[in-house]
Amino acid sequence: MLRPVFYRVDPSGIRNQRGSSFGEALEKLESRFKEMEGGSYRGSKFVRVASLDPCFISASLREMEARFEQREVERERERQRSESFRMECEQEWEWKWEEWVKKKEEKEKVREQLKKQRIQEWEAFEKDSEEREREEEEKKR
Repeated sequence: MLRPVFYRVDPSGIRNQRGSSFGEALEKLESRFKEMEGGSYRGSKFVRVASLDPCFISASLREMEARFEQREVERERERQRSESFRMECEQEWEWKWEEWVKKKEEKEKVREQLKKQRIQEWEAFEKDSEEREREEEEKKR
């Protein structure tokens, strides 16, 4: 499988390996790894690849660009899905918050009603107690 490493590079610069930034970079690389390879990078796979038919390379580039675009589309879809999920969670959270607030308000209303009821009961009890005390005092007289 051929994977283009040099995107939009003139193949003649790779074939000739002279006077171009590629040639200079290759010379530096060659001097660093000359002992490891035991030879030279010249006449290597780079030259053979650069000698390939440009139509073949163009087709590989188009395929690579299509894959790249497909990945970008998939990433965008995933971003939109996650954004949609986030929005759904926020909406659900807002709904739950509103429900909690409503329940809390209802509980407060019930508490207020119970408080009023207890106060009324207490006042009624005090009133009854006072009346009983008066009646007892009247009976004693």
